[in-house]
Amino acid sequence: MKILHVTGARPQFIKAAPVGKALRTAGHTEVLGFNYHQYTIRVEQGDALAAYLKERGIGTMVYYPVPFALSRALRRSGLRRGEPSGERGC
Repeated sequence: MKILHVTGARPQFIKAAPVGKALRTAGHTEVLGFNYHQYTIRVEQGDALAAYLKERGIGTMVYYPVPFALSRALRRSGLRRGEPSGERGC
């Protein structure tokens, strides 16, 4: 049987190694999938959500506090606050 094993960052791959070995020993084929570690979401109460997740041992980080179109690097792009093309993902 072919089994898809999806995991996250390197520590999870290391923890998953015994599972893969057991699958191979039992005659199965393991296909490893990597789901990365960053998920972008938009919430109204981001600080409250981060605190809730932290209490449960789940790390969070704000990677992009300013929309790319409004960043210093793209200041000359002509995009302005409120333009959906520049703020949709944030």
